[in-house]
Amino acid sequence: MKEPFRLVSLLPSPEVSLYIKEFFYLVGEWGSPQTMVAIDDGCYDFMFFQEEEATLSYGESSSQAIQHKAFTVHPFAPPLAYNFGEQMHFFSVKVQPWANAYFFPGREGPGLVNLPDLYGPSILQLHQRIFESASFQEKVDHTEKYLTLHIQNTPHPDFDLARKLCLRVYEQEGRVTVDQLAEHFGVSRQVLNKVFLQHVLCTLKKFIITVRILALVKYRINHPDLSLTEVAYQFDYYDQAHFNRDFKRISGVTPRKFFLDLPPWFSRHQLVQG
Repeated sequence: MKEPFRLVSLLPSPEVSLYIKEFFYLVGEWGSPQTMVAIDDGCYDFMFFQEEEATLSYGESSSQAIQHKAFTVHPFAPPLAYNFGEQMHFFSVKVQPWANAYFFPGREGPGLVNLPDLYGPSILQLHQRIFESASFQEKVDHTEKYLTLHIQNTPHPDFDLARKLCLRVYEQEGRVTVDQLAEHFGVSRQVLNKVFLQHVLCTLKKFIITVRILALVKYRINHPDLSLTEVAYQFDYYDQAHFNRDFKRISGVTPRKFFLDLPPWFSRHQLVQG
């Protein structure tokens, strides 16, 4: 009997890890339409759909049909949800947040971006190789080979500062302020915010909150016995209203509602016990 949902993921090779964060492949065979909630994690993706039968819902009541074989998403207002048909084959390349603008330049405001408009017909050839490949590793190998052809240009001089900012926020699991980052790097708030927005394509403050909330989500997945209040305390949320406000700002729903219907792709963050 086939599993209704299967997810595999893989970290990139050292050759591309400066720019690429993760590869993953999702297969769903349900026999009926399905909806899956998503959270914008601050990292853009090269997304490849085989079926081209999906819509992206966002905000209170808006939606947009996904009519591209290869695309990326410039962030919409949450809550975000992908609505699939009876089956789904989805391959994604998550880029490092400091490489968002490097791979996806020249876009302002939310929207779906057809990647052939940025990369030409070669990315449709990659789409074909991905879904013709028998194994996940083959899909990754084809994609890494393609991406190495597009990371030859020297990054902007501020690229490294954006990278260091992201890494510092990750190290602190989002429990850091813009002022503390400015002091740590010896750079003014204004410069930090400008550099960060230029490369990561979101504000530094929003990224900090996003990292904090997602770190909290991963922690709760691995500590299901803890209450939401206990988990919030672990991440320095001592005011329940503040916690709920930040969580809803990132996910579009309350913490309780989110964990009652946990998106299946978050299962990759569950640690193996034993």
